[in-house]
Amino acid sequence: MQRQPTHPGELLKEDVLPAMQLSIAKAADLIGVTRQYLGDVANAKKPMSMSLCYKIGKLAGNGPDLWANMQTAYDLWQAKQDKTLQDNLKSIPTFDMISANR
Repeated sequence: MQRQPTHPGELLKEDVLPAMQLSIAKAADLIGVTRQYLGDVANAKKPMSMSLCYKIGKLAGNGPDLWANMQTAYDLWQAKQDKTLQDNLKSIPTFDMISANR
């Protein structure tokens, strides 16, 4: 995938909350999280935790899977762009390499 996946918070902020006519503050109150935390997620400053995926999924009526899958896709893409991680991965042997040396 060449394009960075959408952070689930962006979908929440741009589409879901406006469609539900909810502010971040009101949504945070309804699901029992702080406005600051939900705002940070909505502004893609923090990841959407799995518990938040459940809470947003319940609020929106679409379950946790969409939110969790979006966060996972976003996180994997970010990790793939991390040059230090990619360089470190080059030095880690595969199972096949380990098995061949036995």
